Amino acid sequence: VFHRGPLSAEQQSLLRYASAQPGTRHPNANVLVHSVDLGAKPTADQLALWNSTIQRTNDSTIQPPLPQLVLRTPRGSAVEGAIWSGPLTSANLRQVLDSPVRRQITERLLKGDSAVWIFLESGDKAQDDAAGQR
Repeated sequence: VFHRGPLSAEQQSLLRYASAQPGTRHPNANVLVHSVDLGAKPTADQLALWNSTIQRTNDSTIQPPLPQLVLRTPRGSAVEGAIWSGPLTSANLRQVLDSPVRRQITERLLKGDSAVWIFLESGDKAQDDAAGQR
């Protein structure tokens, strides 16, 4: 969660919902939650992650509103930078930490399925159909 300065009481409550304490894992999702105050000397890695959320065009720079949830893949993966970001809201936090699909996957694994395939569509129907056939 990127922010500048102190979080409001409501925002702190959302952060507590996301994790018992910043820097610890959420009990129901494989996420590690960090609170990063951009006004308090963030690390180079944190700044690089924040910068990956900024949209740049030839004539403008658009920074997302703060506080901002930012998801990244684990360190060392092939994908660098943010894979999703959005304002720190209750709805966004619930979407990140829980979903009907996540619950279905959990149920299947707990009932004994050794693997659950997840197919993420790209939006290109021809490519999606070909990938689905493979």
